[in-house]
Formats: sequence, structure tokens, C-alpha cells
Amino acid sequence: QGRLEALLNFQTMVIDLTGLEIANASLLDEGTAAAEAMSMLADEVKRGEDRSTFFVSDECHPQTIAVVKTRALPLGIQVVVGDWQTFDFHDDVFGALVQYPATDGVVHDYAEFCERAHAAGAGVVVGVQDTGFQLDHEVFAHLDVLATHDFIDDDEDVGIEDGDPESQHRHGTS
Repeated sequence: QGRLEALLNFQTMVIDLTGLEIANASLLDEGTAAAEAMSMLADEVKRGEDRSTFFVSDECHPQTIAVVKTRALPLGIQVVVGDWQTFDFHDDVFGALVQYPATDGVVHDYAEFCERAHAAGAGVVVGVQDTGFQLDHEVFAHLDVLATHDFIDDDEDVGIEDGDPESQHRHGTS
């Protein structure tokens, strides 16, 4: 019950911070969340069109790239990994994934990239790392899907006070 409440609160916070119309949260890791977002874009953007390519920035975390490639294979999606600054969107591209901040810690402004993607009819997914610093609202003004990992730390005893097992029930944690 406590995790469900945390997920609902997180979704609400994402909507408030980013201005997105909707948000979804789960206990997925970032790579799986990005792969789910790719699948969602494939269903949404590809309707009535024959598009099968998904671009992934080479500045995404290696484990995220690996999961996206693995999940794309049985779906018949071709994953192209490359430089987001020079990638040329063509008619076959239905979506793209970039990382915020990049795997090397650099924070990029993806506004122009998102504009190029949208002009080509493609959606944009941004993988967000829990950085502990204020997220730039302008970054989220142009994206379509936000993919992030579980912000709940399984190693913490959330809601358990001084080892009192009864407090776990009072706080609704699982």
C-alpha cells in the first residue's frame, strides 16, 4: 500500500514539475522504463504508418541501451545508437531516447533535438537519473515521455521507527 501511494505521489510530482498532461510510474528500472516508453511510442506514432526505427543517444547509460536493444528485437524495431546532436531524422524513425543528465554527467538542452524529432513526426523519450539537483523545467517542455527509475530506496527502512514492527503497519509500508 505504501509503495502504491509513493508511486501516485511521484506521478503527481512529475506532472507538476514537467507540465506533462499525464505521467505514469512503476517499480521499473530506468532501462525497462525506457523500453516500455519505446514500445508505447511505437504503438502511438506508428499507427497507420510503416515506421520501425528508434534512435538512442550514445550518451545514454550502457545498461539502458542494452535493455532497449533487447526489448526491440522481438518487436521488429531497429535501434540506431548515435550522436543526438547530428542525428538526421528520416521517415522510418518513430521515436528517440536521450539521457538527462547524460551518462557522463553532462546536462544538455534537448529543445532543438525535440523540435527536429517532432518535425519528422517522431516522439522523444528522456531517461532521467535521480540526481538530487533541481531539474530544469525547460528540458521537459518539449519531450513526450519521461522514463526514470524507481526513486524508492529498497535499502532504507521507510516508515519503520526505531525498529518497531508495529510502526510499519501504521505507516502503510510493505
